[in-house]
Parts: sequence; C-alpha cells; structure tokens
Amino acid sequence: PNSYGLQTLGMVVAFATVFRVSLAWNRYWEALTSIHNMYSKLGDTFCQFATFCLCDLSMLKKSSADGNSMEQKISKLESALSDIQKYFSVFSAMAANE
Repeated sequence: PNSYGLQTLGMVVAFATVFRVSLAWNRYWEALTSIHNMYSKLGDTFCQFATFCLCDLSMLKKSSADGNSMEQKISKLESALSDIQKYFSVFSAMAANE
C-alpha cells in the first residue's frame, strides 16, 4: 500500500499544530509583557501619590498654622494614603487573579 497520502496528512497536521502552538506562545508572552507594563505603571503611580502625601504630611507637621485645621488636613491625607494603598492592593490582586 502507498502511504504517501498518510504522510502528507501527518505533515499538514504537524505544521498546523506547530503553527497554533507558536501563536499561543506569542500571545502568552504578549500578555505577560502587558501585565508587567501594567504593574510597572501601577507601582509608579502609587509611588508618586505616596511621595506627595508623605511630603505634604511632613510639611504640614512642621508648619505652625491653626492646630484644628492642620489636624484635619493631616487626618485627611493619612486617610487618603491608607485608602489608596488599600485600593491599589485590591486592584493588583484582581488583575493577578484574572
């Protein structure tokens, strides 16, 4: 019996399998690169916001303005820093879960 047809079919299936695996591998690495970029931007954003809050807090604590108003501003900044840390952590966990 002639097995030329079976060999040709085997080559076509092998080529299609390799092609599909290559596409899947490229999509996987593209997704990992996108996730890496997202985490990098997320970290940069959090660092900028935290630095702003901490610098402003240190300036407010050093200044000698009205005590009650100053305490409210300090409390709001500390609350904002705590909240943004919580939200960024939740966002990071949700992104990693998907």
